[in-house]
Amino acid sequence: MAPSTSKAGKFHHAQLRSVLDDVGSTSDEVWQHMLSSGHSISNAEVTVDLALPSTASAEDSLVHAVEKLSEALRSSDRFAQFYREFGWASPCEYFDALGESQVMVVDVDHNDADDRLAIILLSCQIASANAARLATVPGSNCNVYLDARTYETKSGR
Repeated sequence: MAPSTSKAGKFHHAQLRSVLDDVGSTSDEVWQHMLSSGHSISNAEVTVDLALPSTASAEDSLVHAVEKLSEALRSSDRFAQFYREFGWASPCEYFDALGESQVMVVDVDHNDADDRLAIILLSCQIASANAARLATVPGSNCNVYLDARTYETKSGR
């Protein structure tokens, strides 16, 4: 197999493979071959219902979040309240709902400025909640993990 010059090719051995199927699509031949090869440690199939905002709504939300982050970065007190811009009332509520570690799926095929900005916003959001929590729970920490994926193709095609 010739080396790939696409981003997906470059990251091929460093990621989990995600398959996005259309409803009623046929099994992905490459995926089935991998599962039957004996090299797969484990496999899980899940059904996910996904609702996405319109492009305009998503862009408005992103701009609003960046504006609020800009304000929050003016002082440590403001930064410790940044997570509240996303509807959370307290660090306890935030971490009870989302946990100490969060995972962000990163599309390596089309990783552009808005993707990088989303990573920064999530990182600042969890760091902000943790900064607020440190006032009452010294030594608290949290983690953000990036799961690099490729969505270059859909299965069944």
